[in-house]
Amino acid sequence: MSELSFKWRIIVLFAIFIVITNSIFVFARINLEKNAYIAEQIELAYSLGKIMQKPALTLFQTNDSRPLDEIVTGRIGKIASLYVTVYDINWWRIWGDSPRVPHEGFPKIDKLRGEELRATSGDTLYEIVMPVKDGEKVLGALSVGVPNYENKAINKKVAEFSLLYVSSVVISLMVIYVASLSFINPVEKLLAAFEAFSAGEYSVRVDIKEDGYFGELAASFNNMANKLQRAFQREERAIESEKWATVGKLAASIAHEIRNPLVSIRGLVEIIGESVSGDLKNHSRIVIQEVDRLNGVVSGLLSLARPERASLRDCDMKILVSELVSLMQHQAKSKKIEFSVELPEESCIAMADAEKIKQAFMNLLLNAFQAAGSNGRVDVLLTCSQESCEFKVSNSGKPIPPAVQERMFTAFYTTKANGTGLGLAITKQIIDLHNGRIDFVSNDDFTTFIVILNMKNENTKI
Repeated sequence: MSELSFKWRIIVLFAIFIVITNSIFVFARINLEKNAYIAEQIELAYSLGKIMQKPALTLFQTNDSRPLDEIVTGRIGKIASLYVTVYDINWWRIWGDSPRVPHEGFPKIDKLRGEELRATSGDTLYEIVMPVKDGEKVLGALSVGVPNYENKAINKKVAEFSLLYVSSVVISLMVIYVASLSFINPVEKLLAAFEAFSAGEYSVRVDIKEDGYFGELAASFNNMANKLQRAFQREERAIESEKWATVGKLAASIAHEIRNPLVSIRGLVEIIGESVSGDLKNHSRIVIQEVDRLNGVVSGLLSLARPERASLRDCDMKILVSELVSLMQHQAKSKKIEFSVELPEESCIAMADAEKIKQAFMNLLLNAFQAAGSNGRVDVLLTCSQESCEFKVSNSGKPIPPAVQERMFTAFYTTKANGTGLGLAITKQIIDLHNGRIDFVSNDDFTTFIVILNMKNENTKI
């Protein structure tokens, strides 16, 4: 069984508390009712015994039981439930209900001077034994039994309290559940947010729109999270800039040593290719392609490692995206890719470095076409508002595995056979340079890359 959530742990604890407290209350109340019943019945038994002592003496003197019979038959109410028996001096029953023997046994008749209360079992709880005397001589005994509450009206009280117990538990649980919607749920949201944030999910926020204490807590948490996230981002960018500054120095120092031999090799292979034919000519063409690819890696490394500066100007993102779409139309037709483009009706002016943004968007488009493959689908959507410009590129290719998603923007990481792993890293660097955001969503239907640029970008490096 999976671990219960905070809300259900609270509900279970409250439910246990309610069941225990209600059980104690009902048990105590039933015992009070029983004790009150017994005390009342004992008092009635004493009263009835006093009344019947004289008729009992008449029974012994004249053998006339009519006075006793009249009293017994005339009883009403709770007195009617009492047991009455007359015993002779040897404790033989001579009139009334069947004999009932106390736990301690019958007292000695000659020692019986007043009333005695003795516990019994069975039909009665207690027996009040009174002597029947003629002067000082004890002729026998009168015993009045208090009936067992299990067989009497007290059972109705027990049933009433049991129903009250069940009803109170059900109502209490309903109240707790309703209360959890307004109390426990906000607490659970706050705890989940704190746990997620402490685990490194700095984008998590608490969605509590209600006023009052929990609303203030949520607002405070979100404000704290925003500040910490910005601080973490600044720290990450500082570390990233320092890392690439170091790589840039190394790349710049070796680029000259790599590029010069590459130029020589390419030139010589071109000359050789012009003078040969057949397989040798094809081999020379392959060498030239590989030299160009290696030169592209060096250029990409320098572009990624070199400290960049953005030349910000008013840039119509609608025109920029339209130009990129025109360049990709031929590739879409040749690969039979369904290419859908949706642009805003009006111009979308943003402060940006047009060449760098074009390079970033082109990288995303090229990746989308490669992922979609033949007979696939690529969608482009550009939307603009007063605050931001949003560029989306979706493709119908295979979803990106979770392990790959974690390293999507890591330099030199690639899953392509001939890839360099620099395209998305350079794209992210360009977007970061504009203080924008880049993210992606990948599922079984589409993989979508989203770039968000601010319309006014006062803090961008220039």
